Amino acid sequence: MAFDVGRFFRACNPSKTLDYQRDRQYYIAALVRQEYGLEQRLATEQAQRQQAQRERETLAAANQVLADANRAATVKNRKADRRLRLGTGALAAMLVVAGGAGLWAREARQDNRHPGSSNRH
Repeated sequence: MAFDVGRFFRACNPSKTLDYQRDRQYYIAALVRQEYGLEQRLATEQAQRQQAQRERETLAAANQVLADANRAATVKNRKADRRLRLGTGALAAMLVVAGGAGLWAREARQDNRHPGSSNRH
């Protein structure tokens, strides 16, 4: 409801006592309703701001937990990657040693079968 200033000043004319009192009460009631509406709107807006602030805080806490979990996962992934590279290197070394041992064993066996002959030409 819009506030009519002209009507308010006309209502303030003391020469019309009964109309003045009635209009004055009307405008006071209108002002009270308008003020109450503003207070209600402000209270609603404040509640919405508080709700938005709580949601932001909740999201910030969730993001912090997620960031901590990501850092821990990154550290574990790096550690697992180092172990995998070390294990792969050890396996490759063992395969080379096993291949060499197999060749050595084959030559030793052939030498035992033919004691007088040699594989070398």
